[in-house]
This record gives sequence, C-alpha cells and structure tokens, in this order.
Amino acid sequence: MGYHGPPGGYRVFKCLSCGHQFTVPYGIPRPMQCPKCGAPTIMRVDKGKGRGRGKRWGMRGFKQAKW
Repeated sequence: MGYHGPPGGYRVFKCLSCGHQFTVPYGIPRPMQCPKCGAPTIMRVDKGKGRGRGKRWGMRGFKQAKW
C-alpha cells in the first residue's frame, strides 16, 4: 500500500448543489455523491494538503533554451 496522507487525517468535500461539507478519512475512496442530498456534484475543498503531484510535474530535466 502507498502513502495515504497523515495518520488519522481527513479530506474535506463540499456539495455544489446543497452546500453540505463533510469529511472522509484518508484511505477511503472519494465519495461519488453527497451523503445529504445524493447529488453527484461534489468537490474537494482542502486542496494542497494531499499527495498530489503539484505544479512541477512533468518539468524534470527541462532546460530553458538560452537565446
């Protein structure tokens, strides 16, 4: 198994339909719908705290040409 964030940590999601915010522990898959209204329009609101690739992904070894 890989790294799933801090031990005991949570991810925060928000429903775009009803505005309900809820937490999901690391290691549990991303929910497919809001637990309150059942809408499939949810997004993560605590971005930047997970194990994402960041903005430097794909830029390794890249050297800018000197003119």
